[in-house]
Amino acid sequence: MFKFMLVLAALESYAGLAVESLSKGASRVPGHNRHVKMQTLAPDRTIAKPPATLPDSWVVPDTFSLASLKRTVEPEAPMYRLTLLKSTSADETGVVNALLDVVPGMALVRAKQIAKQLTALGVAFVGVWEQELAETYAAGLRTYRLVCDVSPEG
Repeated sequence: MFKFMLVLAALESYAGLAVESLSKGASRVPGHNRHVKMQTLAPDRTIAKPPATLPDSWVVPDTFSLASLKRTVEPEAPMYRLTLLKSTSADETGVVNALLDVVPGMALVRAKQIAKQLTALGVAFVGVWEQELAETYAAGLRTYRLVCDVSPEG
């Protein structure tokens, strides 16, 4: 208590400041507009007690995982081979024109190679595509009276 009174006296004498004590009510030194408030009582602090026992295991959520960064790879569609077979109505120029008309992106040089192989060997490999596309190309080549085979690759 003695220390408290010394602090109050020091504050009152320092630069003419008035001290208001919250425990005793407000008092003011006349003629001074500046004042200092000081809290003399503090509320009782409650201390939270730790639990009597700790859990046997801790569950930590997986917030960052490299597995979540992996992109899912969709399975590839099965691929099909388109093969031309020799027929009596297939001449080299007709085969080249049919390939250029039906298969988009077919180069003239590649079409001539396929036509030459078809006339020489009787069989020529055209390409490998997904089943639907291979069937579409085969149907287009059949309109030119060419014999085609679509079979799974591998």
